[in-house]
Parts: sequence; C-alpha cells; structure tokens
Amino acid sequence: MIEIFLLRHAETIWDSSLVSGRTENLSLSDEGIVHSLSIGRILREQGFLVDKIYCSSSLRTKQSLLGLKEAGLWKDTPIIYSDSLQEVSQGEWEGKERRCVMTERVIAEMRIKGVRFMPPGGEAQKDAAERIYNYIAENILNSNLQKVMVVGHANLFRCLMYRILGFDEIMVNKIGFDNLSLTKLRFGEDGFWRLDYLNRIVS
Repeated sequence: MIEIFLLRHAETIWDSSLVSGRTENLSLSDEGIVHSLSIGRILREQGFLVDKIYCSSSLRTKQSLLGLKEAGLWKDTPIIYSDSLQEVSQGEWEGKERRCVMTERVIAEMRIKGVRFMPPGGEAQKDAAERIYNYIAENILNSNLQKVMVVGHANLFRCLMYRILGFDEIMVNKIGFDNLSLTKLRFGEDGFWRLDYLNRIVS
C-alpha cells in the first residue's frame, strides 16, 4: 500500500480577476508565506513524515515547500522538482482578464467539450490528467516508497481525481482544493485507488 498526500501551494499575489494557469514565476503573498510556516510547525508537531517529496517546479510551490522546511519539517527528506507537476496551462489566456476571454461562446464550447476543451495554445484537462497520472505511475507506483507528498496545483489535482477515481467530467471543476490543504490517496496491491480524505484543512 502506497500513501500519497497532495498538498496545494499557499496563497499567491495573483489577481483573481485574471486567468492564471501555469504562470511559473508567480510568488506567494505575505500571508501565504506566514501560512506555510504555520502549517509546517503544525505538521512537525504532529510528527508528519514522508519518504519522499515530489514538487512542481513553479515558484509558488517551491516557496510553499521552503516555508514548511523552514518550520523544521522534512529537513532531510529527498525532494524531486518536476515540470510534469506544473499547473494546467491556459496558453494565450494566461494573464488576461477572465471577462474578456470567458465569452458566452467560449463558455458554451467548454460545456460541450468538457475535459477535452483546450484554450488557445493551452492544455486540455484530459491531457493534464494523463500527464500527472503517468508521472505518478512511473515515479511513485513503481517504487518501494510507502508514504510520499506531492506539492502542486488545484486544477492539476482536480484532473488527477478525475483520472484515478473515475469522476464524471462534469464534477472536475466542482472539486475544491484550498491553499495548503491536504488530500490523502492510497494505492493498493490490488491495483485500486482509495480516497481517504479530500481538501482537509491542517489544524
């Protein structure tokens, strides 16, 4: 049995009226930095340890992980940074105002195509789901690890849930992943996935 914990990055300085997506150099807000230190202290006091950490190569996930480590958590735990854990790309839409790109025509097309919808120059959620699943299968499921952490992004984690748990695609964008929330998955020797909890607030 392999335990996989998903941790979304801390709060960023991003303006929510804009389309974010990958935006690799987006940094944490002051509140996000403080929050990551606080969560790190709580998890340290709870004795929360993992064998290995896999982290998106984006700045905001690196900063979130740094905050946890500065709080004394996972100081000697191996960390792998990977572009394969980057957020779902929104292509040409990134940095543009939502109201300008989310026209009635676009919204109608998104409803029809679902996870197969692809922004101009971007990535479909179905493709992102395969990307993160293949990475986890290759690097985690085929290892001797028992307990790992994946530090990443809300939309990408939604895609993973869709891929491994068989959610109806209409549910994908209804799944919540709060900043620095924990989700626990287990993969058994029987080849089945189990969801122990979703979007748990650390306290």
